Amino acid sequence: MELVLLCVTAAALGPWILMRGLGFFAHAIGTAAFPGLIAADALGITPQLGATLGAMGVAAGSGVVSPTARTGTRTALWLTGAMAVGALLASNISRPGAGVDSALFGSLLTSTPADLLTAAAAACLAVSAVRLGGPRWLSEGMLGRSWPFWNSALLGVVAIAVIAQLAAVGALLASTLLVLPAAAARPWATTIRRWGSVTGGFALLISLVGLTASLSFDTPPGATIALAAGLAVVGSLVTRSASRSISTAPLGKGAAVAMTLGALILSTVGCAQATNPPVVATTPIIGSITQQVAGNDIRVKTLIPAGADPHSYEPRPSDIDALSTARLLVRSGPSMDDWATRVEERSGGNATILDLAAELPINRTDVEFKGTDPHWFHDPRNIAAAAVTIGKALSDIDPSHAPSYRARANRLARTAANLDRQARECTSRLASSERNLVTDHDAFGYLADRLELRIIGTLIPSQSTAAAPSPRELDRLAKEIRSLGVKAIFPERAVDPRLTANLARQTGASSKQQLDADTLGPAGSRKGTWQGMWSNNVETLVSALSGGRVTCALTQNGGGSR
Repeated sequence: MELVLLCVTAAALGPWILMRGLGFFAHAIGTAAFPGLIAADALGITPQLGATLGAMGVAAGSGVVSPTARTGTRTALWLTGAMAVGALLASNISRPGAGVDSALFGSLLTSTPADLLTAAAAACLAVSAVRLGGPRWLSEGMLGRSWPFWNSALLGVVAIAVIAQLAAVGALLASTLLVLPAAAARPWATTIRRWGSVTGGFALLISLVGLTASLSFDTPPGATIALAAGLAVVGSLVTRSASRSISTAPLGKGAAVAMTLGALILSTVGCAQATNPPVVATTPIIGSITQQVAGNDIRVKTLIPAGADPHSYEPRPSDIDALSTARLLVRSGPSMDDWATRVEERSGGNATILDLAAELPINRTDVEFKGTDPHWFHDPRNIAAAAVTIGKALSDIDPSHAPSYRARANRLARTAANLDRQARECTSRLASSERNLVTDHDAFGYLADRLELRIIGTLIPSQSTAAAPSPRELDRLAKEIRSLGVKAIFPERAVDPRLTANLARQTGASSKQQLDADTLGPAGSRKGTWQGMWSNNVETLVSALSGGRVTCALTQNGGGSR
């Protein structure tokens, strides 16, 4: 429904945007809205309000409203600054799990009623503005007559239309459905009215192709629609050129367009999906725990693939499909997979949502970041509790296998307790000077607390991998690493290791040992389960911190240091 409304807006405004040379303006408003979107996410205000305030602030100072040869450099600097400010806000004030990717590229799968209302308001405003202002805009272009109020109104309506699209395609692609369908329709139109009609048709078909491709290839809808729009422009120009040699009749033109877009649609149609599992888990770690408790008695689907970063994950169409029929959704908790509840609501399903973070015996509050640390699964005592909680939830939806669920949950709880004991025995052999821990983002607080290690710093000053460090913070951390004689810095496997490698070169520490914070290794590998991931983390930490003096060999049945 939201896309249909946006297509109405595109049909009304698209031709006028191109005729008045406002394509750059439309894209600039999307860029200017980026810092406002990030601030809105951090402050808890609506994205529409944040985007509006951000766009107004940048537009007022950049000269984009009335560009001239003199203001070109200023406009470029302001828009570059807007993206830089957005990145800084994402690094320093956004809460863990902030939707930076959604702000940049949009997410139709998690749009809200407020997004739909904004799209409806933009469509009504666009149609009304064109009916009232269209003749005046046309007379200015043809007769040179000036209409200051209606010119300003056009800029305002275009800005509102861009903001209405942010939820669907994001700040970087904000002009996709406003500019590209009109560009694709232009070769086929002989009048403004016809141009608008063909633009609306192209916009609808582009949306259909993009959504169909998104469903078939399980890709993010916003970016896929943008790609479809670009291909439509190219296809339209090529087809229009070819159609001149075939027929100049309207039927020939229409048939050429229909065949081109029809071929695009048919080429993206995928195969039917198999029956969905009744249990859905969000992250690889939660999926591992849930699958071990479920066994072969009930099927479990994990939404985020192994190796992917939950902090920057954008939901896929297959997630909506899985949740539409799921009976149980097992999620990690706030600041890790907040998007999951929104996707479940959009799916139209009726799944019971199990928030494991609400059922934990150990909760770590992070004073610096003013919130609960979402990485609770690095404390085995929490894993034991989560296994029992999952066992109860599975028993509720499948009572016939309740004894099996309880038995497997208790077995996993005993395994976690056994690994916990071995790890504590092993780390007890570390000297005090070997207990200083440096990682690339603040994800190992639970592990450090349990094993009595000291986190002296993190490269990314946030519990979310979307953040970034400042040069002053890196310089302070480098001095502390040298002064304490830290032997190793630990990059996370799912995060770009280059920053960690640079700091290691500056300080003489090693950065070859990688840890897993929020995800698991490939299925079938040792690190493909929670037990293997956690055991490998402990073994890697102890060996690197001690310079190889102490080594561990954690097993599910015993083991220890040697």
